[in-house]
Amino acid sequence: MSRHRRFVRKHPYRVWYLLRCDREWIGSVYLLPSNSVGIAVLEGFDDRIGDVLTSLFARHRPLPAVPSVRSGVFSFNVSPANNRLISALTGLGADLVQQTYVLPGGGRAIRSR
Repeated sequence: MSRHRRFVRKHPYRVWYLLRCDREWIGSVYLLPSNSVGIAVLEGFDDRIGDVLTSLFARHRPLPAVPSVRSGVFSFNVSPANNRLISALTGLGADLVQQTYVLPGGGRAIRSR
């Protein structure tokens, strides 16, 4: 079995689109069953993010909410350093609802105070 097929079977996406602008591949966007959205575009195509998301949401609706599994709205996990995506999302009316922190080493390296 190809690496791609194994990857897709282990990571079931609702949809996954490759993005092209004037015959040039510029990125990808996907939806997960959790209603999470992932998008990546090459630098220089930031102005396309809003159009891509608008088109995506015209074609797909969030799956219904399931308690402790998913909310009934689309969500984005965005690095605080990704100003390009943050700007595009706020321009579309998205609200910041959470900040996520990770502990390196799975918490084994917690520093005591």
